[in-house]
Amino acid sequence: MLLRRIKHHVANENWFAVFVDFVIVVVGVYVGIEVSNWNEARKEEALATQYLERLRADLQADEDMIDARRQFWEHVGDYGDAAIAYLESGRLRNESPWATVLAFYQASQVAHYFSTNTTYEELRYSGELSLIRNPELEAAFADYYISGVGQQANYLLQYQPEYRELIRGKTPWHVQQYIWESCHADGTTLVDQQMLECDAPIDPSEAATILADYAADPETIEQLRFWISNLSVAGRVLAINRARLARLTELVDRELEPGR
Repeated sequence: MLLRRIKHHVANENWFAVFVDFVIVVVGVYVGIEVSNWNEARKEEALATQYLERLRADLQADEDMIDARRQFWEHVGDYGDAAIAYLESGRLRNESPWATVLAFYQASQVAHYFSTNTTYEELRYSGELSLIRNPELEAAFADYYISGVGQQANYLLQYQPEYRELIRGKTPWHVQQYIWESCHADGTTLVDQQMLECDAPIDPSEAATILADYAADPETIEQLRFWISNLSVAGRVLAINRARLARLTELVDRELEPGR
């Protein structure tokens, strides 16, 4: 329709009408491009918000995991301190042979720490990190997920102690079964397992025999000291990571504020 009209105006040498039609075409194309760009920008903004919300959920998962791991490791460390006290000075935990056997066993518990980085890795490998438009936030994510102290200390955070194998090899099977049934509780998630106090399933003489077997092997004290020391350092590493996590969470929350 417009093309026929332009031809008609040209044939009649109505150059003003031709100019008006040309302007209409140019404006129409410009408006179409702008509307298309606006729609694309809205889609990209919505996608960026979705990714930030997913990253925020990952950070919350990390926060829960760090807090749970630090609490769990502190509990394991307390049991380890009691076992070390027995090996170094003969002091029984709670003046009880059974409570001391339990301390040796619970000191062998592990709960590794892994950061929840699924969304960030998805952004990295899909080439979509540009969706994080705030340079400070992008740098904070890289620091936390790639170069952060927690990522550099995976050996500490996922260490499997030789003490665990040693002490479980020395603990009678019926005692281990009882500990798992009565002195340990699994929660609904990986972060909320608990070590519980429990009544003695064996008499003091049998518990004393088990303790003597633990103490007779010089590897027991050496491996236990190394393991508890490792836990202490790992706890400090997670404390540093927890501070970085709090800062990163603050930046994400600020970016997600309505109207920003």
